Amino acid sequence: MNSDIRYHIASLAAVFLALGIGILVGTAFVGAPVVQRQTSLIRRLETNVGDLRRDTAARDNTERALADLVPGILHGKLAGRRILVVQTGGYRDATDAAVEALQQAGASTVARAILPTDTWRREMSAATAAISDGDTIAEAVRAEARQLAPLLLRGDPGGVFSEPLQPYRDRGLVVSDTPLTGGPFRLIVLVGGTSLAAALTGETDDSALQTFLRQRDTPLIETWAARGVTVVGVEPVEAEVSFLRLYQSAGLSTIDAMDRAAGKIALPFALLGEKGSYGLRPAADRALPASLETLRLAPPPPSPAAPPLPRGPGSPVPTSPVLSSPGPDTL
Repeated sequence: MNSDIRYHIASLAAVFLALGIGILVGTAFVGAPVVQRQTSLIRRLETNVGDLRRDTAARDNTERALADLVPGILHGKLAGRRILVVQTGGYRDATDAAVEALQQAGASTVARAILPTDTWRREMSAATAAISDGDTIAEAVRAEARQLAPLLLRGDPGGVFSEPLQPYRDRGLVVSDTPLTGGPFRLIVLVGGTSLAAALTGETDDSALQTFLRQRDTPLIETWAARGVTVVGVEPVEAEVSFLRLYQSAGLSTIDAMDRAAGKIALPFALLGEKGSYGLRPAADRALPASLETLRLAPPPPSPAAPPLPRGPGSPVPTSPVLSSPGPDTL
């Protein structure tokens, strides 16, 4: 009886042992390719991350090197010019970058104003709701923009907030921390672009925003152009919603990297009439103005001649082969 029990126990142990060995062997044969694929994937990811880090470091180094050249390239390009910077989008940093570039280029006056898009849309909706003569929001926006355009060119004479612009300030349609001194302005920088969240404002896409920009910004640009004013449209390179296509359709030169050194370099050249679509995005014509290709550095001055070595007593006096008399072998 005891032998039978031992036999059954041994049999069961053998069965479980065989089952365990089978599972182990099966896992080894089936799992090995999976493990290899996962290992290969991890290695590829590590390689990609390493490449990305190197590319980012190289880009940062290039940006720093180009930023070091900005003051020298821009020096005096806009000397004595009076320029108005109008922010139509949501990126204050891009406006700051544009102002900095203009100041580095020697502009005598750089005034800045903001036209908050959300306030414009809200105000125009409220205004047309109170009108019963059939005016639409689009017509109201266009009319308001055409009236505002020459007032912005004039600015605030005397360095105080002027009466013509005050109603726009009271309604929040024009925001400026200081009076727009230095007018009349003949050069204008439009700083566009906004975040996706700001663009939607309850819409399912940004089409409503683009429609509004055609109603407001296009009449501004057309009114300024009719008065001979040069306008350039700019925005940061990573703007989630771009305004530049609209500005290009209105005939403006544009810069899609106002927050980068390349954009700062391009801005004065564009304001001085060098037309183009500048920036770092694939849609840009070029990163920098073509005229920079002809920029040549002045050659360094010649090194001073070394003083002659002192001669000891009895040393022969050196003669110049040019001044020496020709011998018979030189005839």
